[in-house]
Amino acid sequence: MLLRALASVAGQSFTDFEIVLVDDGSSDGSLDAAEDYLSGRKLAFKSVRLAKNVGIPAARNAGLAAAGGAVAAFLDSDDAWHPHYLSIVKAAYAAAKPPLFVSTDYLSDGPSYAGPVKQFDPPRAPFDPIELMITRPFVHTMSCFSAPMAHLVAVGGFNERLPRFSDLDLYIRLLGSAESAARGPTHGAEHVHIPQIGVLKSIHLESRRLADYERDWEAGKTRFLETIFKYPFMRSRRVLREESAQALTKGQARFFENFRGGSPS
Repeated sequence: MLLRALASVAGQSFTDFEIVLVDDGSSDGSLDAAEDYLSGRKLAFKSVRLAKNVGIPAARNAGLAAAGGAVAAFLDSDDAWHPHYLSIVKAAYAAAKPPLFVSTDYLSDGPSYAGPVKQFDPPRAPFDPIELMITRPFVHTMSCFSAPMAHLVAVGGFNERLPRFSDLDLYIRLLGSAESAARGPTHGAEHVHIPQIGVLKSIHLESRRLADYERDWEAGKTRFLETIFKYPFMRSRRVLREESAQALTKGQARFFENFRGGSPS
């Protein structure tokens, strides 16, 4: 799957990018295989080999620290980009006012459900993007997400105290920073969603036991909620905590249904 991910990067129609590989303390030769693959195709890349497993948010921060580009686009090792993914994303950043972040739709490839997933369905009336993100999260995977490095650095990157939901925490802090800069709600103007399938997202458990995974997910959800509702810009939204918890529980049920042989609603 890692080589499939790298092949999807190597095959991009837009080619002015740098590749940063982050190996989070693996012991299966993953980084060596990745480096061999990219070297064989004469693609320039940087490698970050972490001495021990530090977790997703810290590993992503290590990648950001090594990166030199103006925009960071993330790709998990078990996902793949459409050949024109970077081309369509780059077009969004060419606007007169670059967006806070950009997302696309994706194709889910799971044990019992495979099909297109529309991440963002904008409300008809003006809306509070932070409220929407916590009650109906509209970016499901980092592989569909990109943002200017300056914005990521300004908010301090990923919260390394959150082993789960550090991606959702990042989206919320980015939106909070835009709200603070605008001194009021932005009504979603800072976020650009491209309604095209840009990513193949694979859903699998590898060697993890389902019960252990659900228990970790539940603990991560509790820590995430405790964290985000302490942010100053969330004070006026504390009444939404229970609704946010219910939304995450509903998403959790849909996600794990994918492993039990059912079709997520």
